Formats: sequence, structure tokens, C-alpha cells
Amino acid sequence: MEEKVKTINKYLVPLVASFHLIGLGIFLYLGEAPQLSWVTIAATSILVFVKEPNIRKAVLPFGFILLFGYLIELTGVQTGYLFGSYSYSSSMGPGLFETPLVIGFCWYAVVVGGVSISRYIPGSKLARSLLTGLLTVVLDIGLEGTAKNYNLWQWEDGVIPFYNYFCWFLFSTLFAYLHLSLSREQNKFAVWVYIIWLIFFVVLAGFPS
Repeated sequence: MEEKVKTINKYLVPLVASFHLIGLGIFLYLGEAPQLSWVTIAATSILVFVKEPNIRKAVLPFGFILLFGYLIELTGVQTGYLFGSYSYSSSMGPGLFETPLVIGFCWYAVVVGGVSISRYIPGSKLARSLLTGLLTVVLDIGLEGTAKNYNLWQWEDGVIPFYNYFCWFLFSTLFAYLHLSLSREQNKFAVWVYIIWLIFFVVLAGFPS
């Protein structure tokens, strides 16, 4: 059993990278977002959680980020007070109150990826949280380009407000501080997920449909 686990771990990152490479081809070939792309986001995020070195300590930040990641997006969609005025398309999968459920999973994977990268840098918990905030904004820039090209969500008048990036920075910094406080070991798989997602979204942002 232990040997099987080691084998799975050995090929997990190449497997996830391969799935995203296939997805990249589908996006570029179809010129639109595949209807099940949200499944890949959810599955990858769950793998990030499963690969936490100490799952017991990771349960609370996992549940918290999933719930509040969804709730802040719900607030943004319904009121425009957070991030700005925007709406999601059906490509983001099933949702409640016009907000896709997968969005909480997306927040979790992005934050843990940023947190895990920040652990390479010597510094305080606050410094690492702020670095995570910056890293999530970097990823969001690629996400916004992809969303625009493939109709994942739409901004009012087609303009992305600076406030959107500020909110990404603020909430991801808070989420990161929570994760750093409760789960104190690096998730190396999450680092790879961040890199894979960054490349994935930057490429799609650079190739309009």
C-alpha cells in the first residue's frame, strides 16, 4: 500500500499538468470555456487539501476558506460592494444565487499555493501573508484575461476596477494568515498547482478566442 502511495505521489504533479495541458488545447481549439472546466478546478483544489502535510490541522482553514470564499463572491455578485459589478456565466458550473459553488475551491487552492511559496522566504507570518496576497493578485491578472477571452464572467461596461485587485489582495492576505496560523508545514503540491495555474491562465489570457 505504501509503495502505491509513493507511486501516486511521484506521478501526481505530471498527471495534473497533463490534464491542464489537455484543457489548454480544448480551450484554444473550441474558442470557449469547456462546460466541465469547473470540475478540474474543484478536483485540483481537493487534491491540494489531500496533500496537506497535516490534514487534521488543515481542515479548519479548508472549510473556512471554502465557505467565506463563496460568501464574499456572493456578496460581490449580489451587491457590487466587493470587487465591483460583475456576473458569472454558466461555464463556471452549478451555483447558488448566481454564484458558482466552485469559487470557494478556487480561493482555497490559490491561497494555499501562495502560502506554500511564501514559506520559501524567511519572514514573519504577516510578511508571508502579504506576499501571498501579492501572489494571488498576480494569478488574478491572468484569470481576468482568461475570463474576458472565454466568457467566464463579465464586468459591467467591460471595465475591471482596481478595487477588484485590492479585494483579492485583502481577502487572500487574511486567508493566508489563518492558514499560516493553523497549518505550519509547506504543501509542495500546492506550489506546483500555483505554477501550473499561472502558466495556464497567462497562456489563455494571451490568446483571445
